Amino acid sequence: MPITSSIDIRYRFHFADNPPVDILFSLDPGTLLFRVPVLDSLPPWTELSWGRCPNCTLDARIHRFCPSAARLVEPLAAFSRIPSFARMRVEVETPDRVMTKFCSAQEGLSSLFGICMTASGCPLLRCLRPMVRFHLPFASREETVFRAAATWLVGQYLFAPAAADGTRSISLDGLSERYRQIAIVNRAFSRRIQSAAELDAGLNAIVLLDCFAQEAPLSIENGLQEMKAIFSAWND
Repeated sequence: MPITSSIDIRYRFHFADNPPVDILFSLDPGTLLFRVPVLDSLPPWTELSWGRCPNCTLDARIHRFCPSAARLVEPLAAFSRIPSFARMRVEVETPDRVMTKFCSAQEGLSSLFGICMTASGCPLLRCLRPMVRFHLPFASREETVFRAAATWLVGQYLFAPAAADGTRSISLDGLSERYRQIAIVNRAFSRRIQSAAELDAGLNAIVLLDCFAQEAPLSIENGLQEMKAIFSAWND
């Protein structure tokens, strides 16, 4: 994989009756965290103590602001007056390709919010960070199941201790629990965003993110079983 100074992901939102909105994410290629510092002045709803996630592990004596909330300030401001059902053309440029989709504001923002929160430094979302490097906006449920399971298994393969014969023991154990924790974060963020957005596009974007996290225990197991057919050649 080529070495780069940053991984840039650009979202362009094209409206029928408003000027386009351009949002660029510049990420460190090693950590997949934002390279640009957060704004100097942040609203009260971004403070860690404000509607803190019940499972948050950050030390409030060190972290005044919630890292994910701090990263959502700018995109929420840009879309504070956009209703969730507004139609638009969203263009996403990654280091590898450009993807375009005509969709609602809530769907476009949901994909963008996923990067904001995951690359913010939130410790509860760190297991999702490798997926940012291979960002797939507007992923279907089937694609999300595959990416979630594959990312989990690759991570275990890379870091699980090897036995004497060089083999590693990897499984999906623990993946569903991680998504249960992520669902708790998403629910808490819904309450945060209610204080930040004048209309509902931002709030519904979090709801869309939460749908998979809420259903993950069954979605992953059932989704993988449904994929058996496309792996049938492995038994030939």
